[in-house]
Amino acid sequence: MFGKIFQLIFAPSSVYVIIRYVTYAMQFVNAVLLARYLDVFYFGIYSFIMLAMQYMSYSNLGINESLNTEYAAHKNDMSRLNDIWNNAWSINILLNIVIALACCAVFGVTDDLFRAYQFNDYKYLLLATCIAINLSKVYITYYKLHGRLIKLNIQQILPNLAIFVLLMVYREDLTIFGIVVALFVSNTAALLVFRIGVPVIPEFSLCKDWITVLIRRGVTLLLYNLSFYFLTLLASSIVSIYYSVETFGCYSFANTLVNGVVMSGGAFLFIFYPKILNRLRTENAESIEVIRKIREVYVVFMDLISLLSILCILAVSTIVAQYGPQLVMIYAILMLGRIVNNASTGYAALLIARGKEHRLVIYGFLSVLAVAGCGVCVRELNLPVEAVALSVVIASFIYTYLVVGFAWNVLGIPVSSRLILSEIFGMNKWLVCAIILLNAFVLHSYMVLIGCMLAYCMVNMKNIRRAIGIGFAVLSNKNALSF
Repeated sequence: MFGKIFQLIFAPSSVYVIIRYVTYAMQFVNAVLLARYLDVFYFGIYSFIMLAMQYMSYSNLGINESLNTEYAAHKNDMSRLNDIWNNAWSINILLNIVIALACCAVFGVTDDLFRAYQFNDYKYLLLATCIAINLSKVYITYYKLHGRLIKLNIQQILPNLAIFVLLMVYREDLTIFGIVVALFVSNTAALLVFRIGVPVIPEFSLCKDWITVLIRRGVTLLLYNLSFYFLTLLASSIVSIYYSVETFGCYSFANTLVNGVVMSGGAFLFIFYPKILNRLRTENAESIEVIRKIREVYVVFMDLISLLSILCILAVSTIVAQYGPQLVMIYAILMLGRIVNNASTGYAALLIARGKEHRLVIYGFLSVLAVAGCGVCVRELNLPVEAVALSVVIASFIYTYLVVGFAWNVLGIPVSSRLILSEIFGMNKWLVCAIILLNAFVLHSYMVLIGCMLAYCMVNMKNIRRAIGIGFAVLSNKNALSF
C-alpha cells in the first residue's frame, strides 16, 4: 500500500500538480497581502498592471499554441518536429522584437497614456517584463510536450516567490515600481532557466511553409483563446473605465482569486492537454468516452473546489476589511460564470482537435458582444459593479450552450435545448450554482455555506468518489504524459 502511495506522490504528473498547487497557494497569499499592505488606490494600480500584462500575453500571435497542436499532429515524424520547433522559436523572437519597437515608438510620442494609473512611472520596465514572458511561452509549450515538468514549476513559482519576498521585507513600504522590478527580474531569470538544458537546442530557421502554417493556426487558436477570455478582460476594462481606481481594485482582486482557483484545477488538465487533443482526433465513440472522463474528473473536482473557495473568500473578506461583503459578492458571481463555462471544457478541446476552432472564435466573440452590451447598460443606468460581474455569467452561459450544441452535432448526438441544459447543469451542477447564488445575494454565513457544502457532497457522493478514483489512476500512471 505504501509503495502505491509513494509511486503516486512521486509520479511526474503528481509532482508537477503538487508544486503547482503550492505556487497557487503562494499566489493566493500574495494577493491577500498586497490588498492588505497597498492602500485601495495603489492596489488599483497594481490591478491595472496585471490587466496590461494579460493583454500583452496575447501579442505573440498564438505561436506557442500552434506549436502545441502541430507538434501533436506530427508526433511520429522527427524531422518535421525539429522544423516546427525551430520555426516557432524563430517566429516568436521576431514577433517580440517588432512588438518591443512598436510599443517604444508609442511610448515616445505619448506622455499622458493611462495617467490615472501612473503608467509613465513603469511603462518601459513593464514592457520588458511582458517581452520576457512572451519569449518564455514557446519554451513552456516545448517542455510540456517533452514531459519536462520541473522547469514549468520554476517558471510558475519564481515571480510569486519574488513578490512574496518583497512583501515580507517591505510590507507597508512596498511600492508599485518595486513590484514591477521584481516581476521583471523573476521572469527574466525563468527565461534563462528555460534556455539552459532545453531538450533540443533551437536553431534560427524561417521556412515559408511552416511560417504560414504556424501563424495561421496560431492566430486562429489565439482568436479562440482571446474570444472567450476576452470577455473577462473586457469586463475588467469596463470596470477600469467606468468606476473608480479603488472599485477596480476590489473587482480585480476578486477576479484574481477566481483565476487562481480556476488555474489550480487547470493544472491537472494542462499537462495532459496534448494527449487529450491526440485522442479526440479518433472515432466519435472514443472521443465521447474521453469527454465523459474529463467531465467525471475535472468538472466534478472544479465544482467542489469552487464551493470550498467561497468559504475561504468569506474568511479573506475579514482580513481585507476595506472590501468586505462587496468582495464576496463579486467573487461568487464571477466564480459562477467559470463553473458554467467548465461544462464546455472537453467539447472545446474536441472542436480544436477536429480543426473547427473557428466555431469557438465565433461563439467566443458572440459572448464578448453580450458583455459589451451589458457594459453599455451599466454606463447608461449607473448600475453597481456587480452588474458587470453578472454579465460575465450571462456571456459564459451563451458560449457554453453554443459550444456543447455544435460539438454534439460533430459527434452525431441528437441536439435539443433540454438535453444541452441537462449537460451543462448535470452531475448536480445546478446545486452548486444555487448555493453560489444564495451566498452572493441572500446570505453571507459560514454556517449556511458549510451546511450547503455538506448537502452537495452527500447528494453528489457517487460522482465525487468516481472522480477521485479516476484521478488517482491517471496520476499514478507513469505513461500518462506520453502520446
